[in-house]
Amino acid sequence: MSNVPDVLPATVGLPPSFFTQRFIDLDCRGALTIDATSNWGFYITVITQSHSIAEGQWTMRAIDRPVIVGPLAWIGSRAVLYNCIIGDGAIVSVGTVVRSAEVKPYTMVAGNPARVIARCVGGKWRYSKPKWTVLE
Repeated sequence: MSNVPDVLPATVGLPPSFFTQRFIDLDCRGALTIDATSNWGFYITVITQSHSIAEGQWTMRAIDRPVIVGPLAWIGSRAVLYNCIIGDGAIVSVGTVVRSAEVKPYTMVAGNPARVIARCVGGKWRYSKPKWTVLE
């Protein structure tokens, strides 16, 4: 089951049905920008607001935590996006948590928290470490 409002902000370039068919939880209470050419997996969570703790304790006052997803970006299944910018052509790998960060254009991130694992240079992905780890 997904949580998507019937009417999305004008800054979201894809229809509500796109997100509901992929079981995506889309929080539209805060600023949200999604390019129409971005690619999405399944069961993704996007959070655009949080509660203020500025006074040293939890309050009901909400603060916007904008999420921006640029053109040709790929968001892998089960990713979590909170208070972040996903650059043009960037890839957020399956299960990655991007929190309070900017993923530069044509950069691939993975993990929790998100870490850079590759960059696209001259049209080819260059990995910072071997793609596989042997577990013993």
